[in-house]
Amino acid sequence: MKLEPLSPKELDIVVDASFAVLEDTGAMIYSEEALSLLQASGCAADGHRVKIGRELVRKCLRSAPEVIRVYNREGAPAMEVGGDNSYYGPGVTCPYVFDPYTMERVTATKQFVKDAAKVADALPNVDYLMSLCMIADETPLFADLQEVHALASVSAKPLLTWAFNKENLQGILELCAAAAGGAEKLCEKPFLMVYTEPISPLVHPKESLEKLMLLSKNGIPAVYSPGMTLGGTAPVTKEGALTVGLADSFVGAVISQLTRPGAPVILGANGGALDMRTCQSSYSSLEMCMMESAANQVYRLFGVPSFGLAGSTDHKSHDALAAVDSFVQTFMATLSRSNLIHDFGMMDIGMTGSLDLLVMCDEWAAMSKFVKNGFDVTPEKLAADVIRKVGPGGVFLTEEHTARHFRESLYTSAYFARTTYGQWESGGKKTTRDLVREKTLKLLKEHTPEPPSEDRRAAMDRVLAEYAKE
Repeated sequence: MKLEPLSPKELDIVVDASFAVLEDTGAMIYSEEALSLLQASGCAADGHRVKIGRELVRKCLRSAPEVIRVYNREGAPAMEVGGDNSYYGPGVTCPYVFDPYTMERVTATKQFVKDAAKVADALPNVDYLMSLCMIADETPLFADLQEVHALASVSAKPLLTWAFNKENLQGILELCAAAAGGAEKLCEKPFLMVYTEPISPLVHPKESLEKLMLLSKNGIPAVYSPGMTLGGTAPVTKEGALTVGLADSFVGAVISQLTRPGAPVILGANGGALDMRTCQSSYSSLEMCMMESAANQVYRLFGVPSFGLAGSTDHKSHDALAAVDSFVQTFMATLSRSNLIHDFGMMDIGMTGSLDLLVMCDEWAAMSKFVKNGFDVTPEKLAADVIRKVGPGGVFLTEEHTARHFRESLYTSAYFARTTYGQWESGGKKTTRDLVREKTLKLLKEHTPEPPSEDRRAAMDRVLAEYAKE
């Protein structure tokens, strides 16, 4: 099943409008290296303001790879980002977290990143790791390196992270090279992806572009996506915000491909709504889900992998609305074929990370994938022979066909048990919230991820120590 909100005609109109923004309005480019690349490609510049022609944009979108192969820390294939594939992971940047044992809202620490990596490593539908928080108990100038160090020390799953600046990104590359067994191995089989973003509308800072170009030169997948606010940093209409968001992401594609043709880049056009009653921006909204679905259509049109947002909530407690909020996002992102979906476990408008919500979102991903897979119309699944055998008024429970197919045909959930009221009552009247809590604590207590080898761990520690000295 697919979710495609734009008709073919509307898709062409949106793409044309985004190209027109770059041709007529242009974008502010604050990196001299990026500015030189654009001018050498025929773009007109007035100071830092550059107008980019649609043919150059099209050429660069064609140059970007349609599928990006990502590996785990040990070099085993893990993800093929592109096409109709969807992969899920936590969020990042929350300054606060819910302590997984006391459930008190506390300042984020490096230990929480390790706990998040441990839980995410155990969840079958969480494909890659992010820190879910912004740690405060380590040196602030290179806390981003500390987060990567914590993640790669615990789990072998791929990483998606951020970097404060080009210098710290270099440190992250060195740290991940140590974890992978060398820089050549990291470049050949990257287990690292890095997020960097422009400032909407149409401003591309030096730091963002420097990180993008450094990643492109090293062949490390880069995510380039604006974080818009409808009615604030983007037009209040979904259509206008989509136009600006696409234009900003296209600039990332152009710079990455001018830096190194074929460089792996993943694009997004994410944006939450500005609540006009409170002037508070939203981290999760229906407007964002709809824009993301439409943007995915555009990126598929050009064969570029897409970046999405799902599994978060603006709510402050683990209530029914938080569950609905995070599920709707995950469901829509999956059916619209977002390739790299992040933000599982983020609450409170991106301010508070929750392992319980992360665990719950793992279930939402499983449910969404079940629906996405749709129908398999084959003679075996149509079961005409079995229907003929059983006949009118018959029962299929004892048929071999049922035993053969019930596991993949029927969705089974640990949280939605089909029991009688009496069975539920005798089982302790546990709510979904209770079951999620139990699972989180069980994973923290019992799951044992695969750590890096001792020599690689020592190499990672040395990189971190060198940056601590500096």
